[in-house]
Amino acid sequence: MRNKLAYKISAYLEGRINLQEIVSWAETLLVEGFDATPVESEIIFRLGCGDTRNFELSWEDLSDMLYKLGYTVRLELKAA
Repeated sequence: MRNKLAYKISAYLEGRINLQEIVSWAETLLVEGFDATPVESEIIFRLGCGDTRNFELSWEDLSDMLYKLGYTVRLELKAA
C-alpha cells in the first residue's frame, strides 16, 4: 500500500490526476476496505476528505504524507 499511496500522491502533485480523482480513489478504498499500516490508513482517510471545506490538501500536507511513507519531495521547474 505504501508504494500505491506514494504513486497517487506523486501523480496528483505532478498534475497527472486531479483532486477529485485522488479523493475518489481514497474514498473507494474506504468503502471497499484495504490492508494498510496505521500510518497508511491515516493518509488514506486524509486523502478521502481532501475536497472537504477546511480539509483541503496543501503542499505541506502532501509532502508530510510522503515523508511518513519514506519519501522526500523534490521540486523541479521547467520552462513552459
